[in-house]
Amino acid sequence: MAVFGREPVVSGNSKSYIKLGWVRRIKDAEPLDTEESIRRYVRCQIFCLLGSTLFTDKSTAYAHAKYLPLLRDFERIHTYSWGLACLAHFYRALCRASRYDTKEMDDPLNLLFVWAWERMPCLAPVPRHTLPPAEIPVAMRWSHSERTTSWLAKTVANFRVDIDYMQEFEWRPYEGMIIPNELHGHLDVCDTVAPLLSFECIEWHPADQVMRQFGFAQPPPQGARGIPLDQHCLALRGVQQHDWTVLHGPWIVEWGNMRNTRLRDLHPLPTWDFIPSTEYRDWYVRSFGHMLRLSEYSPPERFTAARIDSCRSEIIPTPSFLTTCIRRFLRKKCHASAVSPSTKAKAIGTIFWFPSCATATISVPLYLPYRCVPST
Repeated sequence: MAVFGREPVVSGNSKSYIKLGWVRRIKDAEPLDTEESIRRYVRCQIFCLLGSTLFTDKSTAYAHAKYLPLLRDFERIHTYSWGLACLAHFYRALCRASRYDTKEMDDPLNLLFVWAWERMPCLAPVPRHTLPPAEIPVAMRWSHSERTTSWLAKTVANFRVDIDYMQEFEWRPYEGMIIPNELHGHLDVCDTVAPLLSFECIEWHPADQVMRQFGFAQPPPQGARGIPLDQHCLALRGVQQHDWTVLHGPWIVEWGNMRNTRLRDLHPLPTWDFIPSTEYRDWYVRSFGHMLRLSEYSPPERFTAARIDSCRSEIIPTPSFLTTCIRRFLRKKCHASAVSPSTKAKAIGTIFWFPSCATATISVPLYLPYRCVPST
């Protein structure tokens, strides 16, 4: 009531989800003749953006009511770390999509498309040099590009071969791009190694595993940060009455100390040398040699040490998680344009001008500081 000015229409299966179609209708019906009417309109617009673009589910028709308390105080909406929260949900979606029995993926797929297209020319629907110069929002330059017939005809097998024999990876796709002054402060969180928090989502931001993206030499990364299973797999089902400041207390403290984990403060000056070291190559082959040349792999076949050694000289310096994420996502053939010249694409481009990192943050972690979480 406080957000929309009337009782919302919820899903028939769960009272925790509000119908976005209803929100759009009451938004369009606002007269915009008073300050409060304008604020209700803006809250409706933001809620639709959250449910249809930033924190989507597979239906894209509903949005969770847990975000409503964050929209009550109109003056504080812009202070929440929406970028970090979206990245946390995105990492959660990638984690779930990597399971063998998962057939679909939710959350902001435009973010995944733009990240891949900007860095891997072999996957892009059009050559990057034919696009307008990169500017903020970056995603918009992909919106009006016309897909070629050959790209539309590609199958999953074609994309696997393209990744296996990739000869180019762009580590600095935004070099030379002019960044508005008001966004410079957000760059401080790009290279931090810290948790990402958003309600039930806890994910890790492993910037130390893609150090070449920030110009540093990449040593063999340390083991992944362990997140307790009961926290990493927490789902908002049934009656939830959590005090998130207590449940996620240690993670919130670590998040608050994130500026002390920046790569630029922990390592020597960047060298911008993207050639992997021998030490890193050896570690990569030992860890991921069985995944090399997946397009030539058949289930009964096993990789031998000799085959792995033969692939050693062909390793392309790509992030260790890259192959798994992209291959999982491309299991289904996708002919439609992922980024369209719509409000949705504009919103993605505006918030994620630096797609591989969380940047739309200010000073407040996005968690719900209330004891009663709205859910069924």
